[in-house]
Amino acid sequence: MKKILFSAILILILLNCKAQWKVIYSSSSITINSIFFTSQDTGFVVGENGLFMRTFNSGQTWATLNNIGNFKATSIFFFNNGVGYIGGSSGLSGTNPVGIVLKSTDFGNTWVTQSSGTNSSAFNFKPISSIYFTSPNIGYVISNKPTSYSQNAIIGTTNGGTTWGSVSGAPASKGGNSITFVRGNPSKGYIVDNGSLVIRIYIGSSWPQTTSTTNTSAQNCVSAANDSIAYSVSNGGYIAKTINSGANWTETHPISNDLNGVFFIDKNVGHVVGNNTALKTTDGGLTWLPQITYNTLNNAFATPFLKSIYFINDSVGFTSGNGLILRYSDNGLSTNLSENKFNQINISLSPNPSNGKINLNYKSSLTQTTMFELTNILGDILYSQLITSEKENNIILPKLSNGTYYYRIKMGDEVLKSDKVIILE
Repeated sequence: MKKILFSAILILILLNCKAQWKVIYSSSSITINSIFFTSQDTGFVVGENGLFMRTFNSGQTWATLNNIGNFKATSIFFFNNGVGYIGGSSGLSGTNPVGIVLKSTDFGNTWVTQSSGTNSSAFNFKPISSIYFTSPNIGYVISNKPTSYSQNAIIGTTNGGTTWGSVSGAPASKGGNSITFVRGNPSKGYIVDNGSLVIRIYIGSSWPQTTSTTNTSAQNCVSAANDSIAYSVSNGGYIAKTINSGANWTETHPISNDLNGVFFIDKNVGHVVGNNTALKTTDGGLTWLPQITYNTLNNAFATPFLKSIYFINDSVGFTSGNGLILRYSDNGLSTNLSENKFNQINISLSPNPSNGKINLNYKSSLTQTTMFELTNILGDILYSQLITSEKENNIILPKLSNGTYYYRIKMGDEVLKSDKVIILE
């Protein structure tokens, strides 16, 4: 019994060691405002002075594309088919900058301005702070400083950005810092306010109620864990939680540092980031554990703070701030291909979950020997097999316990792809 208990404790320790944030990019010359990933491999960041970067290999390398214009980009949203949007402000009007929204249909190779300039009735308000799409056609942007308090700071589109206008039923606002919707439920969402602390709930075509948190700091970011549970973070280290779709909020104060970003994977597991801070909870916010120290960040950058956060699943996530991009992983797997090589391969695995028999389609113009490897959560290789390009590879795994495993496709030392596979025999 003691041996079993010791083994369980050892596994927990090892898992904790595997789960970590790692600096994957640093530059003192840039400021990143927003990060977004559509898959474990494909991600984008935007920031000050027209910064736009992307990766196709899980952040191992980043390409800087100087193609969005010299403006302040504050928020980014992408679909996995290459359609994406950037929101920000021109900064061309002195103390009264004008909102800008750009659209791309080719993973950011080219961008088209949706609306800009003082003659635009839709975006004639101060900087856009957040952008969110609930479907390819329906999306929203909000401003944290509308030109006048009587003006709606919530602008929407119902045709994929072809036209933008005020949202029916939305209240006039002093502005908002963050907008999000419940994943899988486009009729319910949240906006956290920039100053009055009001959190508005969007349901259908009406905005039925306004509620507020109890602290006196502006809310910076909101994340919906499920249909009824959401979390908001603010300056001063406050984390607010609702379990009834925003009707009431309770708060915890785990840290005094300003908190800038929050992302919940489900009702229990979530991450927050802020000034010199990254915290994680696995019990719905009852306890928060530090995930990174000041010294770790300080070694990469002199005055570190983290501003934006995005998770693909419970194993892989990314956060960014002033000159920093970090990757979270609990399995140690990653992709390290150049963008050029990434564009030469196509890999798909099915079924997933699997009963131990896997069909792996691998197409590539690269000629090197390629290997399939299956590992457990600790990174131990349980099975490996050579695979051939331009055909379906049939993989029969050895007898395994039901559970979550990780596979990776390797070409020498390069990882072409890595992801989860669930075994249910």
